[in-house]
Amino acid sequence: MKHLSIMVKLFIISAAFFIVFMSVALFGQSTFFEKFYTTQKIATLDEAIDGFNNLYASSEWLSSDIIKNTKIFEQYNDVELGIVDRNFDIINKENFEIVIQERSGDITKIRLNNLIEARDYYNPNLRYGDFVAAEGTKWAAPLENFTPEKILINDIKWISVKEGTQKENPTRIEGTVLGFKLPEQEDLLRGIDNQNLVGARDQWIKENPYGKSVQQKEEFIYTDLQAGDKYIVIVKPILGTMDIAFVVASQQPVLESLQVLQSYYIYVLLGAVLVSLLMSYIFSVVVTRPLIQINEKAKAMANLDFEDYIDITSYDEIGSLSVSLNTLSYNLKTSLTELREANIKLVEDIERERRVEMMRKEFISGISHELKTPLGIIKGFAEGVKDGIAKDKTDVYIDVILDEVDKMNALVIDMLDLSRLQLASYRMVLSTFDIVEMAHDVRDRFINQLAEKELQVYLQSNEDMIVVEGDYRRIEQVLVNYVSNAIRHSYRGETIEITLTRKEKRVLVAVKNIGDQIPEGKLSKIWDRFYRVEESRAKTDGGTGLGLAITKNILELHGSYFGAENADNGVVFFFDLEIAEDEYA
Repeated sequence: MKHLSIMVKLFIISAAFFIVFMSVALFGQSTFFEKFYTTQKIATLDEAIDGFNNLYASSEWLSSDIIKNTKIFEQYNDVELGIVDRNFDIINKENFEIVIQERSGDITKIRLNNLIEARDYYNPNLRYGDFVAAEGTKWAAPLENFTPEKILINDIKWISVKEGTQKENPTRIEGTVLGFKLPEQEDLLRGIDNQNLVGARDQWIKENPYGKSVQQKEEFIYTDLQAGDKYIVIVKPILGTMDIAFVVASQQPVLESLQVLQSYYIYVLLGAVLVSLLMSYIFSVVVTRPLIQINEKAKAMANLDFEDYIDITSYDEIGSLSVSLNTLSYNLKTSLTELREANIKLVEDIERERRVEMMRKEFISGISHELKTPLGIIKGFAEGVKDGIAKDKTDVYIDVILDEVDKMNALVIDMLDLSRLQLASYRMVLSTFDIVEMAHDVRDRFINQLAEKELQVYLQSNEDMIVVEGDYRRIEQVLVNYVSNAIRHSYRGETIEITLTRKEKRVLVAVKNIGDQIPEGKLSKIWDRFYRVEESRAKTDGGTGLGLAITKNILELHGSYFGAENADNGVVFFFDLEIAEDEYA
């Protein structure tokens, strides 16, 4: 071994380790797994039986309750449960039997549940006093219990087990019928075979002579002699009663699995050998892998790539070198990342400052332009009043000055309103209201303006009332702005349509006028402050230039979908709102 290479040593050690490990694991599984499964199953069932016994002892169950709760227990735990009374009768199952008096005078019960099969069964028209002979196994009990393999009634064969399954040297009994309980057709349909439960009980009776009381849990393995299947049997007294709980759980699933595995072990061992050889090769490669990784990492760092790190597989000199290189890579990556983030933040700050400066200049330009015209008008008419020009028109001049002051006041109010809406601390006053009623109110508010331009307003809604949730004053402000814009830009004598359409949990409000369309390239800009479709930004169309900017902020606070689009011979402005929950609950 001393002169062998490290690769050969790793190959031998790893191959031997894996082969021994798999052999021990497979041997342990085949030897101890059945016992382990049985122990775990018994512990689980023991806890479940205690719970059932406590319920049974503390509840005054009727027969139907006992059968129902027994079925629930059996389905949940995948077992058979029998409640055995002092006469060793299973009281939660339908027991079918023939009671005879033998020639010796003994009274014997011939059990039928595990013998009768639905496809072969027929009613023998049994009567009291008929002669019955049976072959099978006899168990000692308060009443003699007999498990039959064949039954003859008045010397005529009635039923028997399948040929070849009879026990050797069965016991024969003969006697006259004292009583009987035979299954009806509906009993056969439900199934009456409790063979495993009855067989386990009969074996327990045989091993526990009459008179021995059950004080604590007993457990044993019952083997079905006909099928060869094994079952875990737990016998436990129900405290406070004279009854006993019998639980029978099949071991067949795990036994069949073990049988399959045992035949499969040869393939598993062959696979283990192949795996061990493969792992040996891998281990030999692992020795040189750190050096290869260190070289690749050094090349990557030279190209400013610090994403990957070397896997630390040992703490020797190579491992220490790997840790140092990883630390260097991490420090360089962190420094470069911080530098990049600082650069990005600097660029963002510069861009933000540039946008703010541009917005400031645009705002100053816009407000200067908006104030320049009214101030010029005010100055001109004020000088005319001062110089006494056209003294007979002094009142007219003063009215013009006041009108321009009102316009500037409206501009200042809109600017303040827009500033409040853009504050992060602004909170809307939410309530529920009828948007259809609001639309009627807004329409009626413009009666005079509509009459001046000979306009007709048609309000259409698919419902008489649509209750929405939002800030009443602000939504009214949006609707007023839409309608006033529609009036301002409509051709004389045309119509304006206000439509309200309910769509699932939202309502769509649209205002359409017939007038000049907005160029497609300018539709997205009309929501900007002081933006006017006319390049000259003339104010002959009225307004402060802030109406749609305020509307945009209000609708964004409501989470609304809104916009404007050209329609046939005009423009449609629209927005939607969420319908109040009470409306669609």
